[in-house]
Amino acid sequence: ARRYFAEMVQKEEEAKRVAFESACRIQAWYRGAMARRTYTKLLESKRQQEEKERLRAAAIQIQAWYRGSLGRRAFAQKLQEKKEREYAAAIQVQAWYRGVLGRRIFAAMVTKAEEQRKIERERAAVRIQSWYRGILGRRLYATI
Repeated sequence: ARRYFAEMVQKEEEAKRVAFESACRIQAWYRGAMARRTYTKLLESKRQQEEKERLRAAAIQIQAWYRGSLGRRAFAQKLQEKKEREYAAAIQVQAWYRGVLGRRIFAAMVTKAEEQRKIERERAAVRIQSWYRGILGRRLYATI
């Protein structure tokens, strides 16, 4: 009976050892599976984070391009407006200068016309004076 009892104890200890080793193997397998699952999730999370960062960088690049195009468009518009203002100013300066020239030419023409009229009046006065002196001369001659 002792031997049977010893065999039973030994079998029981062997069963406990096998159960313990099996439990250890199951736990090791479970921990490995959990570690692999965690590692896979970590890799996926890292990949998603990299994808988000790549998309963020692409969005920043697109925004920079768009803002740059807006800036260039605004600059071109301001440059065009500046050219138009300069053109309008040039036209005003030209109109002013042409007015000055026109007034000078007109003043010269008026002065020349006045001088011409003055010369004509002087000639007319000389003719009238010579005609009158002729009459006086003929009267004086007739009385002599």
